[in-house]
Amino acid sequence: MRFGALRGTAAEGATIAAELPGSRLLTGAEATKAALFAATGPSLLHIATHGFFLPPEERKARPARGAQRQAIVGNDTLLRSGLAFAGANRKGEARASGILTALEATGLDLEGTRLVTLSACETGLGEIQSGDGVHGLRRALVIAGSETQVMSLWKVDDLSTRNLMVNYYRRLVGGGGRSESLRQVALSMLAEPGTAHPYYWASFIVSGDPSPLTSPGGSVPGVAPSARGCGCELASLPAGEPYTLGLVLALCLARRRKSAESARPKSA
Repeated sequence: MRFGALRGTAAEGATIAAELPGSRLLTGAEATKAALFAATGPSLLHIATHGFFLPPEERKARPARGAQRQAIVGNDTLLRSGLAFAGANRKGEARASGILTALEATGLDLEGTRLVTLSACETGLGEIQSGDGVHGLRRALVIAGSETQVMSLWKVDDLSTRNLMVNYYRRLVGGGGRSESLRQVALSMLAEPGTAHPYYWASFIVSGDPSPLTSPGGSVPGVAPSARGCGCELASLPAGEPYTLGLVLALCLARRRKSAESARPKSA
């Protein structure tokens, strides 16, 4: 891969930084992977760059004598998705200093980060791993501690993405929800003839907490323990009267079904 220059990212970063007093803007040679790892729990993190999601690498294995040649497919999705930073076009081992894989992104310190926006191509893609959900950049950012993620599902247009992001942050600063603000921006782009096609406004999605940034964030509110020492009572019920869990009902039905099956005469 070789990553070309993006015409709108510098202006996008500068405009968004002006909307967020106290923010720190890194562009060009300063926008390094090392600088990202040095950030400790930023409230907001906006990354405008190239993103990638590669197909599985298929290579031919050297077969034993007389054996049939077979393909070996590299399928670690967290190593096949990532972002490009300053130095990504270097050659050899130096190239690694400019490529952030999703696997590396799991080690970022995003505890307390309310919103991570990846203004880049294909950052929302991933692959379903049986029993383990979708693997990709979104999963990596959740593991790193971020509360909400905004990312794209396909290759996006540079200039229209800049306008989308600027308007999105203006709505956020005005108190709009993290999800509703993006919806309103999409509707405004849909109403314009030049950006009415879904290619321009439908790529970006919000995952995580959809509430405004002004709302309290952090952990899930706790439940006051009952007299029995657990949270099995609802405030709307009389004191001391527990509510019935659906799981208990399901277990009772399962036992009845098992008893019925055991009592049923077996066929020859």
